[in-house]
Amino acid sequence: MIIFDILLYGIIFLIIGVNLIIAGGLGSHYRAKRKLRKKHSPQRLVHTESEERIYNYLKANENRAFTINAIMDRVFSDSSTEVSKEMVEQSLENLVKQGVIQRTQKDAETFYLY
Repeated sequence: MIIFDILLYGIIFLIIGVNLIIAGGLGSHYRAKRKLRKKHSPQRLVHTESEERIYNYLKANENRAFTINAIMDRVFSDSSTEVSKEMVEQSLENLVKQGVIQRTQKDAETFYLY
């Protein structure tokens, strides 16, 4: 009977210990993720008006991917100033290098997303 009690307490403490380890790991993960999001705020990383407009559009459409042409049509179609494809491409590359947005390739087409 005493061996059974000791075994039962051991299993209970093992389960509690595993749960605490998992909870600690998840807490660390979410703290790191929150810290990373703060670090990539647009005030610190966006340098031009075009980068800010692209960033805001991609963030508003999170988890959706867009080509350069789609971004030009959606973000700069109402712009009073002339925006070239090269300028948009350079802005996108700057945002990718800074880690603010992501770039992915599919069927020889480049897509950008937040």
